[in-house]
Parts: sequence; C-alpha cells; structure tokens
Amino acid sequence: MQNAEIARLLSDVADLLEISAGNPFKVRAYRNAARTVADHADPIAELVSGGDFDLTDLPGIGGGIAKEITALVETGTLPQRQQLVATIPPGLLDLLRIPGLGPKRVKLFHEKLKVNSVADLKDALEKGSDLDQMTEAVHVAAAIRGGATLVHGIQMRHHATSLGM
Repeated sequence: MQNAEIARLLSDVADLLEISAGNPFKVRAYRNAARTVADHADPIAELVSGGDFDLTDLPGIGGGIAKEITALVETGTLPQRQQLVATIPPGLLDLLRIPGLGPKRVKLFHEKLKVNSVADLKDALEKGSDLDQMTEAVHVAAAIRGGATLVHGIQMRHHATSLGM
C-alpha cells in the first residue's frame, strides 16, 4: 500500500468525521496524519511491516491513529473509516468527489435538503431548489452541476461495465 493511498483513507476519515459532526480536534488530527503520511519519504507500509518502527515518532501521529494505520497495513481496512461509513448514507461519499463540495457543504445539503447521493443533488438542482439554500455563490452552484453530471456519468459507466454492457 502506497503512502498516497494511506493518506487518502485518513483524509476520508477526517471528512466522514466532519460530516457526522465528529470532534473537530479529531478531524484535525486525521488531516494532520494524512499530510504527514503523504509527505513522508519512506513507504509507511514497509516501515510498519518491519515491526520496529514507531509511527508515533512521526509528527501529527498519535497512538490511536498509529493503531489505525497499523491495522490498515495488516488488514487492508481502516477500522475507524469502516465504522463511520456504516453510519452515513453511502452516497454522501460520492458527493465529496464533486469539485467544489467539501464535507461541510455535503453535511449542509444532507441535513437541509435531504440530499443523500449525486442523483439526489442533480434532482434538487433540476427541480429548481433554491440555490441560496444550496450555496451562497453562483459559481459554486455551476461547479456542483458540472461535477454532479461528471460523477453521475462515471457511476453509470461503472454500472454498465459491471452489467457487461
């Protein structure tokens, strides 16, 4: 497992914590750990596999996150991420892939407009949901429309491929 993949999964945990109103200090800790892992010159997975490297020696990585990274390297899954994914609608993760949408805005759309997926977001925009509710900036709304169309198209292509079309 590459450092970039470990960092992405740690960032996912930070986003999921933010969406689910997690402790802001914990959100920051996961973001800092993700940056540390991404910027580290040596492959973290190899260092962990070697067994004699203490991840807590790296800046921004405490004992809890070190255990998470170790579990990720050993099992291929990040326990905290798995727990958080089980608590939110699965489509919310896809919304984070839309340019211009971060965890705070995804949380807002989910709570205020009951948007649970890319398709829900597209429907809300097409039905003429008040863009003031959706966002304060018109340029962001345009990015959301374009990003939602892009992500939805990719999802449909993957679905068609999985069906053998």
